[in-house]
Order: sequence, then C-alpha cells, then structure tokens
Amino acid sequence: MADPIVVQHGVIIDTRGVILTLAGPFGGAVAAAIAAASAIAFRLWLGGAGAPVGCITILVGAIVGLLFARRVPLRQGAYSLRQLSALAVFGSLHGFTVLFVLVFIPVPGLAGSLIPLCMLNFAGVVVLGSFLSQKAAGGMPPVSSEKRRLPMRSPDCRTVANSTPLVRHWCKRREAPTEMSPFS
Repeated sequence: MADPIVVQHGVIIDTRGVILTLAGPFGGAVAAAIAAASAIAFRLWLGGAGAPVGCITILVGAIVGLLFARRVPLRQGAYSLRQLSALAVFGSLHGFTVLFVLVFIPVPGLAGSLIPLCMLNFAGVVVLGSFLSQKAAGGMPPVSSEKRRLPMRSPDCRTVANSTPLVRHWCKRREAPTEMSPFS
C-alpha cells in the first residue's frame, strides 16, 4: 500500500492481498488479525473515497485465508503446490470487491485493471506460499545462531596506545595481578 497504483485520487490498487491471504494459513488467526488491523489502519490513514471499500477488501482477504486454513490444514508443516494454487484462486477473487467502488465513484478503467491485479495476486500467493511452505517443512537450511552472531574477540592489549579509554581500562584490569585467595 505504500507504493500503489493510483487509479484516481483516493482509489488505489496494490497487492496487499498476497500477505493478507497468506497470514491466516501460515500464521494463524492472530497473525491474520494483526495483518488485517495494521492494513486497515494504514488504508484509513491514506484516506480517500476508496478507503471504505479498501478496508472491506482487506477484511475479505484475511477471511479468505482464515477459511482456507480451517478447511485445509497444514500437513507436515507445508502446503502442496495444488493447495497453494487453490488458495491463490480464492485469494485473487477478493480483488473483485474493488468493483464496489464503482457504486460510489465512477472510475474509468478500474474494471479493466482487475484481471492484471488478480494475476499478480495469484502469482504472489503461489510464489510466497511456496517459500513459506518450503521453510516450514525444513526444505531450506535454517540460519544458525552461530552464523548470525558476530565473532567476539578480545582487544589486543599490545596495541593499547591508540585504543579507546574503555579498551585501555580493560587491558589494565586483565594484566593486573590478582590476590591469591586462601581457597584457591
């Protein structure tokens, strides 16, 4: 929604339906509710004559995903390509709620933009859904915490002269003799 196709002032077309449709099947009801609520808040913030219909479209997209998740449960953490295609068909059809804009505002060319929008939503649901399914099923190697963590190295106390005061302090503490404890 941040970079939509502006059909007319206040009437926008974008592919938010991809994320909204996939939120329910992959994240559950809470993820779908959060995605829908944040998308509705942003759409209302954008404003314009198409905002009420945009909010309805957002709700329909999230509900389609939730209904799909309820009917077609995840098997081994992933959906098949056939299942994702079915989700994409229903997820793309939610774009037709945009036609309700025509009831309130005469927008030339809006109906002609629905086929490309549905095709983009279909492709987005299948491609992104495939990535999510592959990741959930363990098909993609996880990024280990060892690779993400930066190596922790001690400062070189031999070159302390040009270091920061914190490093110089650390080196002094490290090199200072410690008292022997009677228990050691």
